[in-house]
Amino acid sequence: FISRLYRKTFLFHFRNLRWALGRNNTFLCYQVDREERDSTVFLETRLHAELCFLYWLHDYPLQFPDQHLQITWFISWSPCSDCAQQVAAFLASHSNLSLTIYAARLYYFWNHSYQEGLRALQREGARVEIMSLRGEEQRKCANQASGLELVTTGLHGDSWQGRKERGEEALPFSGVVLEGLTGPEQREKKLLLCELLQTVSF
Repeated sequence: FISRLYRKTFLFHFRNLRWALGRNNTFLCYQVDREERDSTVFLETRLHAELCFLYWLHDYPLQFPDQHLQITWFISWSPCSDCAQQVAAFLASHSNLSLTIYAARLYYFWNHSYQEGLRALQREGARVEIMSLRGEEQRKCANQASGLELVTTGLHGDSWQGRKERGEEALPFSGVVLEGLTGPEQREKKLLLCELLQTVSF
């Protein structure tokens, strides 16, 4: 479990690109509007970030069936087809959950099974959007820094501890969002991804 994201790491992994070479990790920052639950998600090494989150959350809707949970994800890649189907099934079996997903990029957007995964999420009531440059989700991040946690999968190479020892800056996710998705180049790519998402959002 990692609660802080280095600025350089965020700027690299959350860049709004159509072809994102070298970005093989998934970063999932989340906010759950609920009470009475520990906020730590422990990484299960064989699971993608989305399923790590479900593994942490799975018993909560059953323990508190009368409490509605509003879940928001800020994710570097949209879910793969398998994860999307499993998250959709989880939503279908827990009517007291609602999920909003803001993705920096679409994962294998040309693949029909990945498109169908996004459709399945939307059929179960999930709101799936591309992270806007200066939209509501960015302001929400900035205003709710303490409410965001981070789940990552596929981390390789330089260790977080090594970066800390070299004095590299470690910031909460929300502290770098506004800097990470700005500029005309990203704006054009964001619009392209919005068009792609609309093609799979029936």
